[in-house]
Formats: sequence, structure tokens, C-alpha cells
Amino acid sequence: MADIDAMMAKVAKLIATAESYQASGNSEAAATYRTKAESLMREYRIAEEELVREAVSSGAPIWKTIEVSFHGDEWQDEHHSMFYGITAHCGVEYHLNWERRDGKHILVADVVGYEIDLRLVEMIWAAARLAFLAKLEPSFDPTKTAKENVYWLRGSGMNRQKVAKMVFGQEGHQEGIRVGQLYREACAERGEVDAVSGRGFNPKAYRAAYADQFKITINRRLKAARDAADSERGALVLPQRAERVKEALYAKYPSERPMSAEERAEAQRRMEEERANETPEQKKARQKRERQLTRYTAADRQRHQQLYGPAAQRARAAGAEAASGVDLVRGAERPNRAEGSNRSALEG
Repeated sequence: MADIDAMMAKVAKLIATAESYQASGNSEAAATYRTKAESLMREYRIAEEELVREAVSSGAPIWKTIEVSFHGDEWQDEHHSMFYGITAHCGVEYHLNWERRDGKHILVADVVGYEIDLRLVEMIWAAARLAFLAKLEPSFDPTKTAKENVYWLRGSGMNRQKVAKMVFGQEGHQEGIRVGQLYREACAERGEVDAVSGRGFNPKAYRAAYADQFKITINRRLKAARDAADSERGALVLPQRAERVKEALYAKYPSERPMSAEERAEAQRRMEEERANETPEQKKARQKRERQLTRYTAADRQRHQQLYGPAAQRARAAGAEAASGVDLVRGAERPNRAEGSNRSALEG
């Protein structure tokens, strides 16, 4: 079996070539190189599994920690959703822990799987996270022109005065007008529509809709990649591999093990018993709590309008475009997909 470092170097080179062709507008060539990378990963995993079955190696999954988010992160939910989808795509399992590092509380995933799959998780996660933040949290780049900087900064939903301060060193009415002019020019040069100008533009709502659509698009692409590869070559079914990964997770984190049918039945019986013994006052209070959980409030309507209303469509188009540019390698099909896994990529 090929050395894993050499394998990943080949895959990375194929992805880089695909990105180069994609950037030049040659989508067909880009797709060809992505398919080559995907096939290489697939061949490696099948060969690796054969060695495990023959007991040439121990076949034991390994652990790796990956940072997912941090305390106070505005996009913590979006980051976790994307990470969940990526790990489901790659056939690994994880448990989340909070750790304190350098004075900060970091949300860390303790991930278990086979090395080739863990490497793939890291590759896709890094690419997705960088693309996600590129437009939402851009910084001034001194190597780019003022127009290029304005395009990236203003395109994130950042207000004109803040952009002016970062690009020109000062705020002001004229500087704000100049930011608007440069942004429209940059959009026109790229054949894009100005998505962040006009009356009623809400930067916070724009960013929320962008983030939500980016997450949805990434996870839909992961699912589509699995379905396309399985349709072309047949589903890759390695159920024992999946079970080894899951058992490693349950051994370290027993609380992650799903309840058995007997345990679920017992939990249901206890709940029914507790409800049968409720006083009228307790029953009324419980029913009130249940109604509150399902009630559609004014705040819910406002959030729905921000995320899906007409103004949010521009942000969603930008989020989908950014997510569509992330290269996803389909080499790590979910091992026990045909067996009915209890995990799948989230679609938002």
C-alpha cells in the first residue's frame, strides 16, 4: 500500500491543479482532476481495508483533535453544522469538548477514524472554513489594489465607513462615496450585481443569510458528491470499518452510545408513569411549556424574514457562490452507507 504522506501529496497536487483550471474558467478540466483525486483516495481506502482484514496491521482507528470554534464565535452553529457534514462524509466520528487554550475557551472535536479519513477531514474543513471566512471576516491586504480590497471588504457586508477606514486610513462622506463607486466598478468587471448597496440594507441580516446558505450549500455538495460517486461506481460498503470507528468512540465516550431498544422502551415507560402521576397543576404547567417550545413568535417571523426574505436572496447567492468554490474530495465515502448509518450530512 502506498505511503500515506505520498498519497496525500498526490491528492493535494491534483486538487491544486483542479483549482487552477477552475480559476481560469476551464470547469471541464477542473472536474477531471477532481475525479482523479477522488479515485486515488478511493483506491487507497480499499487497499487499506484489505490490509486490516488480513491482519497485516492492527486495524485500530486513531484519534486527532481538531478545533471547531471558540467561545463567543458569531458563527459557532454554522461551523459546527459544516464540521458535522464533513465528518459524516469522511466516515469518522467525534465528541465535542471545551478546552482552555492561550486564555481562550476553544470548542475542540476529539475525532476518531482511520488516518486517511482524518487527513481528508482536515483538508476539507480547512478549505471550507477559509472560504467561509474569506467574505465574512476579510482583512486589508496591502498587496492588492484599493479597488480589490474594497471589493472583498464591502462584499462581506461591512459598512462603507469601516471599509474607508481600512483602505484609505480615514472615514468621511467622500470616502464613503468612493468606496461605493469602487465596489460597483469591481462588481461590473466581474459581471456581478452590487449585492450590498441600496436603502434598507441590513449588514447583520446579510451576514446571517450568507452564513446560512454557505452551510447549506457545503452540506448539499457533500451529499451530492457521495450520491454521484456511488451512482457511477457503486456504493463503497465497509461496515466492519465503520463499526470499529464507532466502538472506539463509545469506548472513550460511553455517553455517545445510542440507547438500545430495551433502554428506549424503559425510558418511555418511565415518562408515561411520571405523567400518569402528575397533579392537574403539574400537567397544566408541562403543557404550557410544550406550547411555548413550539409557538411561532414575532422574533421567529423576523428571523425568517432576515434569512429568507427578498433582501436575503442577494446574500444567499453570495454564500452559495463561495461554498461552490470549495474543492471537496469524494474519496471518503461513508463506509456503512448501505447498512443504514445514523449519521448524514446536514442540509440546513
